[in-house]
Amino acid sequence: MATDQNLAEGDTSSPIRQDIADKRTFPRDDERDILLRISRDLASAQGRDELLQTMTDAALRIVPTADKCVVHLLNDCGSRLVPVACSQPTTLPPDPGMPADVGIAGRSLRERRLINVGDVQRSPDFVPLSSGPELRSLLVAPLHVGEECLGTLSLSSSRQDAFCAADCEHIQVLAAQASVAIRQAQLLHEANTQRERSQAIVSSVSEGLAVLDGEGRVCLLNPAFCQMLDLAPQSLALPCPTSEIPGLRELLPSPECIIGPFEATALLPSGRQITVHVTAARLQSEERSVVIAARDATEERRAAEARALFISQVAHELRTPLQHVLSFVSLLTDLNDLADGERERFLNHIEHETRRLGRLVNDLVILSRIETGQFTTWLEKVDICALVQSVASRLHAYARLLDLELLVACPEEPRMLITDPARVEQVLVNLVDNAFKHVPPGGEIYIRVDTSAADAVLVEVQDNGPGIPAHELPFLFDSFYQASASRNKRTGMGLGLYISRQIVEALGGSIWVQSELGVGSTFAFRLPTLGE
Repeated sequence: MATDQNLAEGDTSSPIRQDIADKRTFPRDDERDILLRISRDLASAQGRDELLQTMTDAALRIVPTADKCVVHLLNDCGSRLVPVACSQPTTLPPDPGMPADVGIAGRSLRERRLINVGDVQRSPDFVPLSSGPELRSLLVAPLHVGEECLGTLSLSSSRQDAFCAADCEHIQVLAAQASVAIRQAQLLHEANTQRERSQAIVSSVSEGLAVLDGEGRVCLLNPAFCQMLDLAPQSLALPCPTSEIPGLRELLPSPECIIGPFEATALLPSGRQITVHVTAARLQSEERSVVIAARDATEERRAAEARALFISQVAHELRTPLQHVLSFVSLLTDLNDLADGERERFLNHIEHETRRLGRLVNDLVILSRIETGQFTTWLEKVDICALVQSVASRLHAYARLLDLELLVACPEEPRMLITDPARVEQVLVNLVDNAFKHVPPGGEIYIRVDTSAADAVLVEVQDNGPGIPAHELPFLFDSFYQASASRNKRTGMGLGLYISRQIVEALGGSIWVQSELGVGSTFAFRLPTLGE
């Protein structure tokens, strides 16, 4: 029985060998040129799949006695040889592969040498698996680079002793070239995969990311950074100097040193100014290259400034009525000969400032509940006309102290609503107190109640003060908003109108303002009857 060794050496003197030699498509002196062309084809293949197909087709060109060529590659864990390419026109059906340590292919891979079997039916290493009965000769070359195994290149024939020594030599050369090409293709694929993964991560990060090379050019700018700078990513031609990206230079750290996180401001071409929290670090692989992480902190800065202003305003608003109360208490204590009218006036001042303190504290409590989602209302049946008259009667005394006239126009007939009387009272007091701040001495404030509609009640607070500029009207009901200082006799915390809007909307109504400079302002709110 013929052995693997003498089969590998080949026997060109046999009739079978002579017949095979006669069927070769090229003379021996052209083999070198054929191999060179195949080398060029392997080098120019685009991608792993094209490379593998080039290998299998090339194997049949240099070994025309083979019927088929198949490339098997090891799976990720290296336990199985999986078919990945087959010479045309044959196609590969779905195949999970075979164990990498069995059969002739396993032996070739394990021993890292080419094996030529002239008759597989006589080989103890042959494992039929999916092979058909027509398979007789098998030539298997290992694919490996150094100590790293990649797979096998197998040629098969239905004829016995189909492969000669020259075939083995050519296939060994092809396998060596193919192994290097496959490994390079795998490394390129891994690099492309890693790059795509990195690009996906960079693109999905919500913070802005930029990379500057050693020459200070921008070579990466992710979509979040582009959005922060009002840039269209497709409009950038990277790498480019930082001067070509508006707003970026102001956000860069000093080129001499990389410091810890810092905040910087940039003025964008649109005129919008942003505050950015910046963190910069040098790349370990490139000493002069810099990675910059940026987060838009514009709103945070505004919120911090608003909080600081709010705390200052709260302190001022609480201190002022306390000082008034202490002053009037001191006068009442020190002056024993006060007339009854003066004593009553001082007591009215004390009462009003105390109520004002209570409203300020109450506003802070309500603001906290609104921001934490704990704001609630308690509905009950209430006469809106009686409620308005009661509030106005308490405010009359303070209006006189300010030399203002407070007038009320309200139907005499009761009008019952299902609402929260304490919240409605707070809205009305806020609107009247807002008018007290703006109307100069001698002015008038009107409270009107309109019950003509069947499904709602309208309450208006009108004054003949200086009016409000049109550009301020959309912001009056925002939290912490302060109207023009020149209009105010005294400032507030900017919460009264904001809280009033929250209350009215929570009760199912709406609130608005109309104003004309030099004429006056009208604040109005409408409440539904809620099926009284």
